[in-house]
Amino acid sequence: MADAARRRRQWSAIAAEKKATDVRLMGSETVTYLQLIVRASQDLDAAKVERQIDKDVRRVPLAVQDPAALKRILTAFAARYAEGGYCQGLNFIASLLLTVVEEEEAFWLVCLLVEDILPPGFYSTELHGSKAEVHVLTQLVARYLPNINPLLARWSLTLEPFAFAWIMCLFVGELPLHLLLDVWDRLLKDGVTVLSRAGLSLLRIHEKALSAAGSMDDAMLAMQSHRVWATGGPPQTPERRPRKDDDGSMRDAGPQAASPSINGKEVHSDVYNTISFVSALQLYDQVLPDQLEGIRRVALHQLLSVHRSVLLRESMLQLSKHNRALVAATHANGAHTAEREEALGWRQTVEALRLLDQELQARVAAIEAGLATPEPAQNGGSARVDACGGYAVACRLRGHVFDAHAALERFVVGARQLPSPARGADAPGAPAAESTSMYDQACLKAGAKVLGLLADLLDVIDQQRERAQPLCAASVRRAKDAHRHDRLAKCLRARAVS
Repeated sequence: MADAARRRRQWSAIAAEKKATDVRLMGSETVTYLQLIVRASQDLDAAKVERQIDKDVRRVPLAVQDPAALKRILTAFAARYAEGGYCQGLNFIASLLLTVVEEEEAFWLVCLLVEDILPPGFYSTELHGSKAEVHVLTQLVARYLPNINPLLARWSLTLEPFAFAWIMCLFVGELPLHLLLDVWDRLLKDGVTVLSRAGLSLLRIHEKALSAAGSMDDAMLAMQSHRVWATGGPPQTPERRPRKDDDGSMRDAGPQAASPSINGKEVHSDVYNTISFVSALQLYDQVLPDQLEGIRRVALHQLLSVHRSVLLRESMLQLSKHNRALVAATHANGAHTAEREEALGWRQTVEALRLLDQELQARVAAIEAGLATPEPAQNGGSARVDACGGYAVACRLRGHVFDAHAALERFVVGARQLPSPARGADAPGAPAAESTSMYDQACLKAGAKVLGLLADLLDVIDQQRERAQPLCAASVRRAKDAHRHDRLAKCLRARAVS
């Protein structure tokens, strides 16, 4: 009870701080929790989201005393982030928070997790942040638990689907409540790195069962066996089961055969799992912090780079396939001049897309580097100077985004001037309308996707600028006041000397 009261006070204080920060940053534009609920109820376009929320409220693994409160939290969150929309998995988070704090406090803690603690895009459409955390966990498993991946591969299984389910719900439903709350205490205090440490600790428990698996079903059961532990309540002492004899009488069958032991003493599996998980978590708390942040940063950068270029590469592959088909037709039907020119035109188009991909990769890499690298502090590095520096970084990054837009526009203009029989009038027999339509659709699809990615980055930069601008203005005012105070002090000292 003492731990529960302490946790409630701490989490309530964190929620109050998040709410106060939101009011301080947004000023008169602050939207309260009740206003968000009203806005969601009046939004006619939110019917689909509301239907999904109604389903998810009934799917949470924890017993929620007030399902209506859970629904209000999720609809208010969807109204606050109308652009990003509601994402499954938030119902698990809100349901756990409601077991500790009040309704509005739970809402602000959800906002804190999504905005400040979890990586960007954790619950977005593309799930960049959650995929990055899964990638981090797989790299750590390869380093610290090298037997896990071979044991899974023996039965044609991979770690990613299991890890993704754990991380998306922040281990809600995967751990007993008393351990889950301890993990969340660390999450709110230390940040997202605790997810990787908890995942490693859970896999360490499964390693022995995986090595004993005799089939794919056994391996899958071993990877999900912790859910029985999670729903079985707190640790129990070793239980003894009655057994019926041949004569119908009941007698004690003794401890379960599968009961593990610690230091030669037989313990219940719940006790064994709890001790193993806690000891592993404490071990990884000491080992990982120095290496974890660097691995996370590299993983997130790799995923963003892949997503940035994969859409353009899809268009390039489609055009390359069409090019190969044209070349094959040219060799089959004879070296017709128009067909050779058409094949050359498609090859030039593919090359133009490849050059655009390289240029945009360089531009967006500069944006990412600027977002990840804070402005160097000046004169000892006060918080006021850092706020102004962040505002300056955001302004420069906006210029990089406009440069990337210009690069895309140059590509579109230049690509339409490429020689291709599909665009000329001297190509007898060339399928002009069909080829032109295919080429235009490929260009427009690639361009729209890239512009969408750049627009997302632009939104992030604008948010940074909006949040940094009032801090920067306040720091400038304080600097001017300090300068006037120094001048006045010098004048007073000069008069005192004279």
